[in-house]
Amino acid sequence: MEKTKLLFVLVTTSLALFVLHACSLKKTEKPHTTEPVAISKSDYNELLATSKNEKKMELLKSATDDGEEQAKHFISIAKDDFDQVKKNILNAGGQIVYADKRIQYIHFKATAFKALELIKTNSFDIFILDRKQETKPYQIHQEDKIIGPETDLILKDLSSAKLMKADELITEFKAQYGIDLNCSSSTIAVFDTGIDISRTDIFQDRIIHLRSIRINDVAFVTEAKEEVIDGVTFLTAKLKGVDIQIEKSAKLQQGQAFYLGLITEKSLKIDRDGYANYDLNQDGKDTGIFPVVVFKDSEGKFAAYINVNDTLTYNEGGDSTIEDENLLMDFNWVAQNVKDRYVENADPSLSYYKYTTRMDIIRSQEEGLIPDRTKGLMNLVINLEPGIELTEDGKELALINQTPEGQKIYKVGIAGYDINGHGTHVTGIAAGNFQTAPEYSSACGQAKIINVANIGDSQHSSFFDELIKLSKKHKNIVFNFSFGNNAPINDIQGPESKLMDLIAKTYNIPFVKAAGNEGPGIKSHGTTTSKYIIAVANYMSSNARQFFGAGDFLENKIWPDNSSSRGPTHDGALKPDIGAPGWVLSSVPLAKPLNPNDNSSFQYWPGTSMASPNVASIVALLYDALEKSGLSKLTENSKENFQATTLDKLRKAILNSAIPYDSFTYTSCFSSFGTNFSEWCKPEEKEFQFNWLEGGAGRINTIGAWNILEHIQKQKAIYLGTQTKSVMPGYNQDSIGYFSIGDVDSQILFNIKIDAGKTPSELTRHERLVLKIPTDINWLSFNRLNISKEKIVDVFGGEGAQVKLFILKDKLIENGRLKPGLHHTVIKGYNLDDPEYFDVVFPITIIGYHTAFDGLSENFQFGVSGFTPSTMFQRFFIPVTNEHGSTLLNLSTSPNMPGDLSMHLYHQGIEIEPKDLGANTPWVLSSTEYGEGRNNLKYVINQMPKGLYEVVIKADSISNYLYDGIPGAYFQFNAGEMALNIEKVSLKKMNNAQYVMIENAQNPGSALRISESALKIAELKYESSMVVKHKDVTIIPISVPQGILGLSIQTFYYGFDPTTDIDIELLDILGNQLAQSANGDSNESIIKRIQPGEYFLQITGYNIPAGSEEFGYKISYILSAPVVLANEFKSTNSQETLKAGFRWNYNKLYSFKAQYNLSKVTNLPVIPETKIVFNFSINAFYNNESKSTTVFDVDLE
Repeated sequence: MEKTKLLFVLVTTSLALFVLHACSLKKTEKPHTTEPVAISKSDYNELLATSKNEKKMELLKSATDDGEEQAKHFISIAKDDFDQVKKNILNAGGQIVYADKRIQYIHFKATAFKALELIKTNSFDIFILDRKQETKPYQIHQEDKIIGPETDLILKDLSSAKLMKADELITEFKAQYGIDLNCSSSTIAVFDTGIDISRTDIFQDRIIHLRSIRINDVAFVTEAKEEVIDGVTFLTAKLKGVDIQIEKSAKLQQGQAFYLGLITEKSLKIDRDGYANYDLNQDGKDTGIFPVVVFKDSEGKFAAYINVNDTLTYNEGGDSTIEDENLLMDFNWVAQNVKDRYVENADPSLSYYKYTTRMDIIRSQEEGLIPDRTKGLMNLVINLEPGIELTEDGKELALINQTPEGQKIYKVGIAGYDINGHGTHVTGIAAGNFQTAPEYSSACGQAKIINVANIGDSQHSSFFDELIKLSKKHKNIVFNFSFGNNAPINDIQGPESKLMDLIAKTYNIPFVKAAGNEGPGIKSHGTTTSKYIIAVANYMSSNARQFFGAGDFLENKIWPDNSSSRGPTHDGALKPDIGAPGWVLSSVPLAKPLNPNDNSSFQYWPGTSMASPNVASIVALLYDALEKSGLSKLTENSKENFQATTLDKLRKAILNSAIPYDSFTYTSCFSSFGTNFSEWCKPEEKEFQFNWLEGGAGRINTIGAWNILEHIQKQKAIYLGTQTKSVMPGYNQDSIGYFSIGDVDSQILFNIKIDAGKTPSELTRHERLVLKIPTDINWLSFNRLNISKEKIVDVFGGEGAQVKLFILKDKLIENGRLKPGLHHTVIKGYNLDDPEYFDVVFPITIIGYHTAFDGLSENFQFGVSGFTPSTMFQRFFIPVTNEHGSTLLNLSTSPNMPGDLSMHLYHQGIEIEPKDLGANTPWVLSSTEYGEGRNNLKYVINQMPKGLYEVVIKADSISNYLYDGIPGAYFQFNAGEMALNIEKVSLKKMNNAQYVMIENAQNPGSALRISESALKIAELKYESSMVVKHKDVTIIPISVPQGILGLSIQTFYYGFDPTTDIDIELLDILGNQLAQSANGDSNESIIKRIQPGEYFLQITGYNIPAGSEEFGYKISYILSAPVVLANEFKSTNSQETLKAGFRWNYNKLYSFKAQYNLSKVTNLPVIPETKIVFNFSINAFYNNESKSTTVFDVDLE
């Protein structure tokens, strides 16, 4: 049978718009939730009508009339008279929980009605209703093999200190000053899942503060009484129906004012991601009950013990004494008393723990490691802090409740354990000192350590209270936050962001925060971030992941990892700030390796969670160098701020010294096909380059940052910021940078302001800057008439300076549309007093859609095919313009174009799960290595908000498929705005008649009204081959009869030498050139409308090293008027007919057939040796117009 090609059409519309629910987000990310507040609708409307700042009221918008007397927590910054605002709160019946006069911070409790009255006085600059922190640790979780491939770790070039050039600073500093840098003068505070204080081999006795602000990390206690039982004196109490008794043994004889309570495994239970670290005694249950005794010692200070082996849990196997327990107020008891936990091996990577601890529970259950309850398992710490667990004067426990029977209830805080090991791992990267394996240790092996457990179930108020207290108390402190979440709006101007900046700027505190692991989608940067937070991207050292692919191009390369979240924020802000290694080992070894094939007992969790503490350690190291060199004495207000340098100088040094990421060039196969005319793959040289949005200013450079700090430490601090009008729809605040989607303005106006205070000297301050546009950016200028890349501006403290930028639209607009893809650059401002380093940046980000779904020019579909290297990705921006429509995304591979790929869809920077797009997996596999090969994947965007959707196609890390010697994956991607999901189309002969069979066609959108269905002959195709000689010319005559609209000509190279190159030309009968294709290879193409007549195809052997080679070619004759063979299709499973007027309901499944007879075709142009190409199309009424789309082609025999 003659080979034919069938082109068929996918068409659809969809149901009504709905808001993107949390279920559409990745499981590991949840947006913040706001508790409803009890206020009346009338009060709310009155306040909303009179408030000058409606943003302050958004948190009260979900108010109800219930629970009017219930007190809520509020976080605020007083606008004017701090003491008067506090007085107003107290007069209104509120309670001050914590306050800090220097930043005007007040955390108070009040009813919603009282809070409304206070807001009406316009007394607050910032006002936040307290709520739970819904955060997740930022680490990468391995994919299941059923979904996609995974690999084992190899150890190669994993030293963070080396990658960040910290080792160079340590060496040079020692040579210059004769002093060891080890962060001994710095403090690193880690807010995370907690810390396992039994890891004494890496933390030694350097922990100076522990606190958990998780709501459930408390033990409730009540007053105890003495009771003699069988001649033995016991302390007894009853709490929540449980009888508690502790023998008043030697350790308690000198005590007074005793309290008894309980820690229960059920109260600590946070079962996430398969972790079960609430199971403190490793019995596989959550029923453990452990008594707590709190008392005043002989000096009148509070002390506490937990009875690890109590009879409440172990019955006769337990005891009722605390004589064998550790004092819970001592963070470092384990370091002093447990000496035999660790087993050293000559190979440090094989050293392990003899006893298990909470971090090892999951891994040790079946390995026979010794579960010893007295050696490392119950190393908890009790918190008893004035103003929280104690009264303000610290003399008594603070009463928190009283039962109807009069029993008084108090609480003590619990810390020192880690709910899943993440916090211990992160702290190990930041400040771990594993002396037997220094290559895995932090450069800050002598830093003081603070750990605050907040991930799990904590309140924002507790977070900010603890942050301010620590910032005020500790010198040279740096904070690390390896957690966050994603939300549709992630700007740096929300109230929490402003509060973070206020704390950071006032106390000169560096907050280092993981950017998130939701990349590589644009705008996927996690919340909450702010201007002064140092947001950290995760970069990948190719040597560390060399096993992920072959090829020399991977050697000695460093670039942002695919998983690392990208910027900008919703208001255009330039995030992340800096990149650091996230594919490295922590200094925290686990228990003995369970898998005999494991070559390390060290933890390996890749992600921005691991990159962030690496940056925190570098900040602490820079502080240490400033202190030990004596340069810290030059810091402005050093006595007041405690820090060795100012925050702006620290950021300036880090950003200016950043090392650019490596780029690499490879040969790719890439093509677009939007019409019937084109379907080929053009090899081209392509370069991967990474801009600021991908991974910050570059990768952190410790020695470079130090060199700049030495230079600028004597200078006066300067805080500079930028603002411009937002062009993002639905975002009404001023933006930090220019961020536009789908369109551009002719000019951009932005302001530069000095943000340093309100004193007369600051208001009259003057700075002269030179602004520079990068030389490789041809679409921006400071002048409308000619290209101007630099501009000098004068910035005054009280006024700032306005700058005008012109967008050269002719460089960005093509065929009336914004060029597709991401257009990004950064304008940098350099102070003329020190023009070597920039002080201010203004980011510009413009996103152009890859298709407009314009039926006239694109036939309602977008298509591209190509090749991308392992670990890399392609991104395409697709618009959803009709909230009642649906869009089909189709990714495929084939035996001829193999690859292992995954497709990811982002909206507002948040990845949508495949299950919400009608799929079970994001993977497309052309092999059967991981089970049945799945060479096609369809996503349907249905019932989702309109706007920008970003499709990211990632090539798997491991690939056996090569293009020009580079490992990677081939792909074909299509997007259609109107879509029918059709399983199979085929030709079949039945009862001497010929049919086109359409099997299992489904409408995933709303009901369609069909305007036309047709089977047509679209073109005639001629295929052949030829031999072309080096520097020789081959001529092929082409005769074009009446009835032909145009020609599509393609050539194909059958050989393997990538340097082989031919060129083709289409000539008329006189030898005049009508069209040419002269790419740097042998796959050439021409598409040309043409009149009937005689023509020639001229092929030139431009470079054929073999002397002569065989090439294939295809000539497609496009018909002026397609020949209709059938205009209706009969259903094979019902009595219905697919024709004009047919109603195709949502999700309705049909199979159709259409009979055709080629012998009755009489008006087809006669071209010898050509084959018929069929076109199968379904048109539907769409916005009152009849439209159709071609999505992909199918060859039929």
